[in-house]
Amino acid sequence: MIQLEQDKEHLRDTIFYRIYLSSILFDDLETAMKYRSIKLKEGGNIDNLYTRDGKKISSDGLMDPKVGHGNIPKDLKFVFGAQPAHTTLEYKEVKKGTEIKDFINLLPMIAFYSQTCS
Repeated sequence: MIQLEQDKEHLRDTIFYRIYLSSILFDDLETAMKYRSIKLKEGGNIDNLYTRDGKKISSDGLMDPKVGHGNIPKDLKFVFGAQPAHTTLEYKEVKKGTEIKDFINLLPMIAFYSQTCS
């Protein structure tokens, strides 16, 4: 809730509309992303999109990093700062288990060399 001093109370409507005029509320992130895709195809302006569970997609398509970071859009072309590890290609490959199996096969050789070099 916005707290205003008594002499500035007449600004409440202006503040409310300024904050929420270019915002749309959706039930879930999937519906918001579908709406955004349609608006992109139509070429219209895209508003800030919010979901009932607190996720936000800005008009530029970026999501709030504090909320919903696990649901980064798949078509995101760039990331500012360090990319979250769980969104990198390397993480996904390791998660599949391909590199883990290779590492497990190397364990006997690593153990052998660690003993001979000590």
